[in-house]
Amino acid sequence: MQILEEVQRLRAHIDNVSISQVDQLYQILSDTTDRTVAAACIQTIFIAQGKVPNSTFLNYEKMDGYLRYKFSNTHAYVLDVFKTEEVGVYVLGFVINDTLQVGDPLILKKADGRDIVTRCLSLKTNLNGSSVIEVADLFMSEIAQGDLLEK
Repeated sequence: MQILEEVQRLRAHIDNVSISQVDQLYQILSDTTDRTVAAACIQTIFIAQGKVPNSTFLNYEKMDGYLRYKFSNTHAYVLDVFKTEEVGVYVLGFVINDTLQVGDPLILKKADGRDIVTRCLSLKTNLNGSSVIEVADLFMSEIAQGDLLEK
């Protein structure tokens, strides 16, 4: 609980966030096994990105550098979720450790401890290294920022 309180303290002062504080959040994220703490770190880094003009707090190199060795398999923390009327539910994240392909089975690891089985229906990698992943058989309400998709 003490680590979550530290993340909450950093979030409370997000208007004056520094690079070293963001690095501290990445370090907490890489060290924790608690899904709630991990989700809070992702959410706080996402908020910090929006608060500081021209910042690059959320980027593939940082995610990869801090998280490559945390998991042995392919994974992506959910940064954002969106839906298109005609097609389906999409997740934005950085795919770390290997590749993801259309048809790959995935497990959505919720911050509350639940695991939901899904699969990759489509995938587009952006120039900044982030990926847009269409997921099967999930409602937008089932996915939240900070959840983890794991192959």
